[in-house]
Amino acid sequence: MLIGSDFNRRCETILLAAGDECGLKSGEKISVVDLADKLGLDRVELRHLFQYMVDLKLIRVESIGGPALYGHISLTKRGVLKIKSIKK
Repeated sequence: MLIGSDFNRRCETILLAAGDECGLKSGEKISVVDLADKLGLDRVELRHLFQYMVDLKLIRVESIGGPALYGHISLTKRGVLKIKSIKK
């Protein structure tokens, strides 16, 4: 799979929204349904974006269920640092 700048921008958008949901606290559960609704992303796209961010160790899957089989995710410390660098 080729990863382009548009894909990375969508990942950044998800990270920023996730950061808002949890107050930039790593390990806090974030509802995937709420994120999907807030961002208007479909399940297939969301699954690919989440898997990419899991592989980069930016997020962690906390529970199964909901869109793309993920119920909740959480930010890792690395994910929080990435969000802070995006905001600069």
